[in-house]
Amino acid sequence: MKIYKNSYLVIMIFLLIAMAGIFFSITKTVGHSVNINDVVEKISESGDNCTFLQMEHIVSGVSMVPVLNPSDEILAFEGYYNCNSVERGDIVLVGFDWRDKPLVKFARGLPGDAFGLKQVEDKFNILINGEVLVNSEGDAYVIDSKKADLISLYIGDYDGVIPVNTYLIMGNDPRGTYDSTKFGLIGQSSLIAKVHSEKN
Repeated sequence: MKIYKNSYLVIMIFLLIAMAGIFFSITKTVGHSVNINDVVEKISESGDNCTFLQMEHIVSGVSMVPVLNPSDEILAFEGYYNCNSVERGDIVLVGFDWRDKPLVKFARGLPGDAFGLKQVEDKFNILINGEVLVNSEGDAYVIDSKKADLISLYIGDYDGVIPVNTYLIMGNDPRGTYDSTKFGLIGQSSLIAKVHSEKN
């Protein structure tokens, strides 16, 4: 009887550990602009045999204000860009191998866009197809020389044209946030999801 009870206890502990493992395997920590709420809503379909995962998230950061504010609920369609094009102004969830926490940003520059910089006193505007890049409020992005130096490296490397499957992503703060002004252009593989909120 004692052996039976001990075996039962071991089995229960094993099951609890297994359940915890499953839970944490689907839990993601999303930082900077979004924290995941870990609620899987459903599998959604778009187009021909295009399946993506719809997940609910809660905004925690301020880099996308006023489009996304802290505590706003959003939906992220993971895998959406496996079979859909990125559109200018899309809000995207971005992930990197070197970073645990994904980011939520705007897709501001698309493949084939001409991009450059325009100096304004000791600051710089970002140019897309010859036009000054602005945020959702119509305010021009005005970045410092350090951020401009990074962008200028990409301008030189790609002869001023954003390559195929490459994007310029930005927050909504005109001074730049933790976005392409910090780490440069990103590849298609870094686009985890398309984000939807009641405001977009």
